[in-house]
Amino acid sequence: MKRLFLSLKTLLSNIAKRVYSRSVRILSIAARARLPAYLIEGKEKGSRENLRALILGKDRTLSYFSELIYSGEPSKEDLGKGMIWKPLSKIRTAQKKPDLILVEVDKFYASIFERQKFALLPQWIPFILDISMSLPKIMKMIKNRSLENNLRKMSRQNYSYELTQDADKFDLFYHHMYSPYAVMRYGKSSWVFSYRHMRNLLEKGKLLLVKKDDDYQAGALLLERGKSLFSHSIGVRDGNSQYVEQGIQTALYYFTIIWAKERGYERIDFGYCRPFLQDGVFIYKKRWGMALENRNRSMNLGIFALKICRFSQSVRSFLAKNPFVFIERDKVRGLILAEQTHPLTFQEVEFLMRVHYIRGIDSLVVSSPHGFVPEAREMAEARYSRLLQLVDSDEEALLDRIAKP
Repeated sequence: MKRLFLSLKTLLSNIAKRVYSRSVRILSIAARARLPAYLIEGKEKGSRENLRALILGKDRTLSYFSELIYSGEPSKEDLGKGMIWKPLSKIRTAQKKPDLILVEVDKFYASIFERQKFALLPQWIPFILDISMSLPKIMKMIKNRSLENNLRKMSRQNYSYELTQDADKFDLFYHHMYSPYAVMRYGKSSWVFSYRHMRNLLEKGKLLLVKKDDDYQAGALLLERGKSLFSHSIGVRDGNSQYVEQGIQTALYYFTIIWAKERGYERIDFGYCRPFLQDGVFIYKKRWGMALENRNRSMNLGIFALKICRFSQSVRSFLAKNPFVFIERDKVRGLILAEQTHPLTFQEVEFLMRVHYIRGIDSLVVSSPHGFVPEAREMAEARYSRLLQLVDSDEEALLDRIAKP
């Protein structure tokens, strides 16, 4: 009887958790149906030409894209809240038609934007490092001179590490590493988890601290998930850029790998970054031989829906300077808009492939305003098959390629 009672109690508890989880999800979806809308305008970084963007999203999203697109602080017009599936309803006059539209979207609404020919960019992309192989093989994957140089810098600093759940050391990590580093690295668009949330996570994980002598300079909050280790959050003491230049972040990643190997983990989830291939965090993680996580997990973290309304010089410049990852049905692809003023040769296409391809992307779409020499298409098909797709980027062809209904 007692066993039956415990089984029934467990069943009811699980049902209650599922009901609560679904209720929270429904409320979250409903809350995201209306978002603040802003019309922002300024000089695009690359072309220095005017670019007008309609953005529906929270303040972090507005700050992030303002910094990504513009050379200075753009003008901003608050349009009030709008329904996310009718973004153009916020534009009152034809003179204010935007060059592009960006909407912060829950994956629940993805199909609505697909039908309206928006490109779907994951808001955050998870990066995974396979450590099932031997340590020498893992380190052999690092073929980037910049990272190799950082490893040499790290070796000269005589760093060591320790694992702890000590409350005082956690306070040091949270207040003097994690929080200041997040603000230093991401500015106004930074996302800082609450102290209480992080403190609760510590009970399920470990804090890895890197020190030089007795000076703690960086840390990472690590969570165990079966055969995987999740690096939830990292920080550098006081956001000190000098520590970073001396190799402290490299040491943090390196010691995380060493400890994970000792504990028998098969992979490390090194967290998230934005979907732009030239983003500094994206490039740094790629240098370690990491791969992108699957499409479903990326979609779960939210989407940026992008629509190009006018293929102006400033929009072309923005796309060329900021190649990105986008979701196409069940595939993860990368888009590169070439800047050359002539048909691309195979050597130029191969260079773009070598610079931008990362494991986990199903294919790279290279779009060229001036097309490709015939040999480029033949060689791309022969050597890279489905990993590389070439598009002559007149406006209609490019938009159709990245925003298929």
